[in-house]
Amino acid sequence: MRTIDQQIIRQPTLKVGLVQGNIDQFMKWDESFQRETLKIYERLSFKLAEDRPDLIIWPETAILFLSRC
Repeated sequence: MRTIDQQIIRQPTLKVGLVQGNIDQFMKWDESFQRETLKIYERLSFKLAEDRPDLIIWPETAILFLSRC
């Protein structure tokens, strides 16, 4: 455990941002709401990007469709 702890301490840190759109599941499946869903995640991601994270993560079910926007 000590060896692992020492290796972890020596590793560079990674700043991660998490995006949560809080979009109702029924709306995610509604085709008429697809563009709005993308706009919500885009807006939240750009706002989060102001903090310059190394990685931005969306929920695995952020978009339930193939975007052609």
